[in-house]
Amino acid sequence: MQAISIEEALNLFDPQRPLLEEFDIKAYYVARDNSPLAEMKTILKTASDFPKLLFSGPPGSGKKTELMNLRESLKKDFHIVMFSIKEISNVYSVSLDKILFYILTKIADKTKSEKLAISEKLEKFIKKNSDVDDDLEPIIIEKNEKESEKDTDEPIEDQLEEVDSKVEHEMNKFYIRSSNKPNVKEMIELINEAVWDLEEKTKKDVLVIVADMDKINLPYTIEIFTRYILYLTKINCFAVYTFPSMFKHFPNFITAYRKFAGVYFLPNFAIFDRNGKPDENGKAKLKEIISRRISSKLIDDLAIDLIIQLSGGLLHELINLVRQCCIVALKSKYKVIDDYQVVPAAEKQIRKVYSSSYSDETRQLLLKVKREKKMQPFDTFFTLINQFSIIEYGLDDERWYDINPILNPLIEGLETKEPETIQGG
Repeated sequence: MQAISIEEALNLFDPQRPLLEEFDIKAYYVARDNSPLAEMKTILKTASDFPKLLFSGPPGSGKKTELMNLRESLKKDFHIVMFSIKEISNVYSVSLDKILFYILTKIADKTKSEKLAISEKLEKFIKKNSDVDDDLEPIIIEKNEKESEKDTDEPIEDQLEEVDSKVEHEMNKFYIRSSNKPNVKEMIELINEAVWDLEEKTKKDVLVIVADMDKINLPYTIEIFTRYILYLTKINCFAVYTFPSMFKHFPNFITAYRKFAGVYFLPNFAIFDRNGKPDENGKAKLKEIISRRISSKLIDDLAIDLIIQLSGGLLHELINLVRQCCIVALKSKYKVIDDYQVVPAAEKQIRKVYSSSYSDETRQLLLKVKREKKMQPFDTFFTLINQFSIIEYGLDDERWYDINPILNPLIEGLETKEPETIQGG
C-alpha cells in the first residue's frame, strides 16, 4: 500500500484526486478529531423524516474525501446516490434544473443496478430531456469607477450586505428560462415516485450526496440556496448538499440554515493556534497521512516535519508539497526526500506560482491577515482563500485566519510597514 519508489509516490500524492474508492479509504484515510461525520451519520441513521444536511469547509480542507468516507460507512444502510457537480456542469455556473435532473437520472441508474425496472413515464422523461443545458447565463459583476474608489475598510457586515444586494440584482437581470427546459415541479414528483418505488421494493432508504457544490460561483450558490432552497428540501429522501464556506458570512445564510436539519463544517487541520502554540495532535495526523502513502525509506522525518510546517495544516497543500518533492527528486535523481535540498526546492517552485501574480496591494493584504488573524475586505479576501493563499482555522466564534506559510518570504520586506487601506489586489 505504501509507495516503495518515488515514481509510485508521485501517483499517490495528487491534490486533485481525493480518496474515491473503498480500497483508497481503507488504505490511506486518517480519521479526524474535528470531523462532523460521526454526528452526521447518527442523524442519517436514526431520523425518519428524510433529513437534509448541509456540509462545507474551507477550500482544500478535504471535504470530498470525508464525503467518500461517509458513503463507505453508510452503504449497507442506504442506496447511496452520490455525484459531483463537476460531472454535470461548468462548476462556475449551474442551474437548479440541472441538479434535479441529474439526481433523477442517478436514482434511475441506481434502480436499474438493483435489477429493477423504472417506470415508462420516467424512462420517457429522461430520454426527452437528456440533452438539457444550464438555464442560467454567466453572471459578471463589475465595479464602476466610483465603487472601485470606495474605502474597503468599512465594516465587513456592510460589505457582505452590499455584495448580497448586488448579486440579487444581477440574478434578476440575467436569469433566463427557456420554454423547452424540464419542469421543476414535474422533476420533483418523478424523483419522489422513483425513490418511493426503489425503497418499497428493496426496503432500504435512499441517500443523495451532492459533492463539489462549494465549487459553484458564489452568485449561483446564493440563487440556489435562497430563492430555490425549498426545491432541494422537497425530495422525499435523505440528502447531503455541499456549499461554499464563505456563504456562511452572507446575511441570507440564515434563511438556508433554517430549512435544513443540520449545517456542518469541516475545519482545516491545526498545527498551531492563533498565538503560535504548536498543536501536536494536528501535526501527528498530518504525519500519518504522509506515512500511510510513502515508505520511510523514501522520505526523512525532518522532511516530513518541514512539509507539515509549510502546509499550514491545509490538506491540499500538504499533498501538493509531497508531490512537488517527488518531482524534484526524480528530476535531480535524488533517492530520498530530505529537508535541506528537496523540500526547499519544492517550496520555491510552488511559491513562484504565487509571486508572479501578486501585486503590492495583495501582499499588503496578506501582511494584514498575518498580523490581525481576521477577515479582511471581502472580494479580494474570498479570492485569496480560494487560491489557498489564506487559510481559515477553527469554527464559529473561534474562527481565525493566517496566510499560507509558503508565502511568508513574499511579505518579509513589508514587515516594518504599517498596515494600509487595501483597495484590492
